Amino acid sequence: KLKEKNIQVHARSIFLQGLLVDKKFHKKKYFRKWNNLFSKWFIYLSNNNITPIQYCLNDLINHDFNQIIIGIKTKDNLKEIVNFKVFKKNLKYMNLENNDLSLIDPRKWKKI
Repeated sequence: KLKEKNIQVHARSIFLQGLLVDKKFHKKKYFRKWNNLFSKWFIYLSNNNITPIQYCLNDLINHDFNQIIIGIKTKDNLKEIVNFKVFKKNLKYMNLENNDLSLIDPRKWKKI
């Protein structure tokens, strides 16, 4: 509906400020209450032989964004993003839907 009104749609923080790609990040005290969710996430990725970056980027192609803003932490992250390829295999996407603003809005995060 936004695009029909000539409104651009941008995606940012697709890795949730690194939370979806760094196993150490979610072990910090603030995120412990969601440990079960993150454990399922990383186990799912491992079982499917997919990196978090590959998963997140593949999920983006299911949406029609005008711009995508991607942050990186290491040059290896950058290499993986630059060399990204769409999955050839049929993969069932994991439902990580969560409406808890204290998790999905980094501005709400306590000092971590």
